Amino acid sequence: MEKLSGLKKKGTGYYKLGTWFLEADQNYTDQGLTNPNATRGILITSLYLRHGITDKITLISYIPYASVYQNKK
Repeated sequence: MEKLSGLKKKGTGYYKLGTWFLEADQNYTDQGLTNPNATRGILITSLYLRHGITDKITLISYIPYASVYQNKK
């Protein structure tokens, strides 16, 4: 029987917390000029985990959180 590579031993795991942020207050027109805009932004934070519940059962989860905003000019 082939062992599944995604299984974790009981009580062990892999955990990853990630985040990224992007903000913009201008864009380029089709003539290559800058055009001011209201400030817009997005923040994404996420948690990915693999945790061994037993030697044969692994919990795999991805939990994202997103926050989007726009400030009026």
